[in-house]
Amino acid sequence: MQANKLNVLLDASPLITLCVYRVARQPLIQGLLTYLDITVIDRVAAEVVGDRNTPDAHVARRLIRDGVIQVVPVPTLADVEDFYNSDPADFGTITLAIQRPALLPIFDDKAAFITAVHYDLRPVFLLDLIVLLVKRHGLPAQTALNMVESAAKRFPEGHVAHTMARLEGNRR
Repeated sequence: MQANKLNVLLDASPLITLCVYRVARQPLIQGLLTYLDITVIDRVAAEVVGDRNTPDAHVARRLIRDGVIQVVPVPTLADVEDFYNSDPADFGTITLAIQRPALLPIFDDKAAFITAVHYDLRPVFLLDLIVLLVKRHGLPAQTALNMVESAAKRFPEGHVAHTMARLEGNRR
């Protein structure tokens, strides 16, 4: 891991989005690897890759095989599962984020996001991660705009419009 890269912990939905959508015929994740060190839990890897034969699964499988995406076992912390009714991959991602505070958890699931906040984590939605990479890590704004446009149908219209305005410097 390079010191200048942002260490992120991706849940399944953000990983799928980054592997499915493309800019200039490259998956979005390829354009972010300069800026990110990516970790996922084994449940997320299994959900995204599994025995699926889809383009996103192929991209994720290759990045995992090449060691670009680090896969770690699901840690045990029953407390999260005791209080919330959510996806097991979400629980594992939240638990790992609790145990490894240097990892920035990335969710696109509202319930998982709120649960993470209840555990004093500071999760980020994927669109906000892209803005953060522009503002603090040198991702070119035009590249980020292209990425958001590419994946726009994956997100609510208002979130996309606000993200675009932020990237264009018109909003906070």
